[in-house]
Amino acid sequence: MIDFYRNRNYAYAWYNEGVMIEQAYHLSSRIQNIGNEGIYQTVPYARTLDSLINNPAQRTKMASPDVTTELMLSAQYFLFSRMAWQGQDDSLSNESGWFIPRKKIAYAQLLDNLLNESGSNGIFHRVIRH
Repeated sequence: MIDFYRNRNYAYAWYNEGVMIEQAYHLSSRIQNIGNEGIYQTVPYARTLDSLINNPAQRTKMASPDVTTELMLSAQYFLFSRMAWQGQDDSLSNESGWFIPRKKIAYAQLLDNLLNESGSNGIFHRVIRH
């Protein structure tokens, strides 16, 4: 996460002009419904993220970016992306006879690219929605 924010010159990723961006709500929804992804693991701090995201103050233009929510969203994104896109542990894959190599993903760069897409036609929306 340090590299991600360093590459962004420590700018907020999940806020635009003091208001939480749409992609934050999409990510939160996917985390809350992670079982729909076929992932049956518990996501740590999912309830905390939900309470931060659904805080009414987050939806107003008068709200200022909240560093706790910002960092929680980024941490949850990196965790979710590993769970959803990396899949099971290599040792389990080998035991089951799945020897196709996994594609290496630069999660920080992917997040930065996804957040730069805007609106419901953005990549994040397409990747995160069913």
